[in-house]
Amino acid sequence: MKEEIQKFFKGEVEDDEKTLAKYSRDASIFEVKPKLVLFPRDSEDVKNLVKWVSENKDKYADPELNKDWKNLSITARCAGTDMSGGAIGESLILDFTRHMNKLIGWNQILKNSSEFDSITVQPGMFYRDFEKMTLEKGSVLPCYTASKSLNAMGGMFGNNSAGERTLKYGKTEDYILETKMVFSDGNEIFMI
Repeated sequence: MKEEIQKFFKGEVEDDEKTLAKYSRDASIFEVKPKLVLFPRDSEDVKNLVKWVSENKDKYADPELNKDWKNLSITARCAGTDMSGGAIGESLILDFTRHMNKLIGWNQILKNSSEFDSITVQPGMFYRDFEKMTLEKGSVLPCYTASKSLNAMGGMFGNNSAGERTLKYGKTEDYILETKMVFSDGNEIFMI
């Protein structure tokens, strides 16, 4: 399988014991060993992998052909600070923190405003880096979690994270204007 994926995936595909052991855990009490850990370089890698998994799910579900695989699935992972086991899985782990970790743009929605109304980030960007950049511009995302020095933006989005200021300022979902989603056919759409 690793060789099949490497034909279309530009990022790294790792299956050494040290990597698999690291990605067997998150901040929860659970431990589940994955088969492969992948580090996408860009959204094309994500689209191609999602499509490949969708097309090959049945092939890898056949116990006669693949004794080692119970299922073929993708678990998205950023910083792994999830406390419910959401960042671990027995199949493919897709870690965004190695390459897809940048602030893409500062956006002005109001034409006559000197302030930035929205910011576009990749899922693997750590909140601590995001906060440093936004504070320099006089902005803040107030729904940060207690683990803000450790967590990443994709995990905050995926878990609809909340924290000590949530009662006053709301949860992560209250600050998401748009997201790019990849579907099983490899197509991506923007959702508002």
